[in-house]
Amino acid sequence: MKPVSCFDINSNDRLLCAGTDELNNEVYLLFFDVRERRLMGSFFESHQEEISDVKFHPHNPDVLASGSIDGLINVFDCKQESEEDALQFSLNTCDSVQKIKWHQRNVISCITNTNDVLIYNTDSQDLLKKWQRSEITESMKRKSVIDCNVIDCFDIGDEMMFLGSSNYNKGECLRSLKFNDTELTPLANFNGNSQIIRASLYNEKKNMYITFGESAIISVWTEGSSLSASSAQSLKEDSSIKKKIKKKSNPY
Repeated sequence: MKPVSCFDINSNDRLLCAGTDELNNEVYLLFFDVRERRLMGSFFESHQEEISDVKFHPHNPDVLASGSIDGLINVFDCKQESEEDALQFSLNTCDSVQKIKWHQRNVISCITNTNDVLIYNTDSQDLLKKWQRSEITESMKRKSVIDCNVIDCFDIGDEMMFLGSSNYNKGECLRSLKFNDTELTPLANFNGNSQIIRASLYNEKKNMYITFGESAIISVWTEGSSLSASSAQSLKEDSSIKKKIKKKSNPY
């Protein structure tokens, strides 16, 4: 048995890839045929430490990106039979990769475990932009760098957005920032947040955010009617959808 740390399914729902923790000094990318429910094969030479995230391209079901604690983002062509042929290129973040995501125009964002954000063009394999944690903290209008974290990156139309939070005062500060070529600008304030956020989703069609945090609360956020002093949107929790997970009693 290999301990799985992350997984993703490709755009035609046929192929599942799972990344593993380090086991006996090896880490694996495991490939499964979803329809036939069988292991197809594995890659085990391209990363040296725990696989922290895997993401298939949203439109090309054969292209996979993997990120690792070893600092590498590898991009594979899964049509190839051997790992050597499948590996198209590696991007060295010189950091520890926490989360990766595909964006428009074959761009990949990477959130590191030090809460920096790197933006790569996979066509040219160039680093387009690096936002350090201190810069993101300043754009969030916060003072404590050590308390600020990047939760996720999203596309909004043709632009990219970061969602960031502060652990100070039970995580009440939750804000999104819009990214362009030269700067980060405020986009929305999530008024009333009362927990440290660890995961999020964004529904572009409904302009709706879903957040999940350490207090086991699932919150759904929609656009409010007022603007904050920073000219950002003011988002409010939809109390009719907000849910708190109940802890199960011990069965024995």
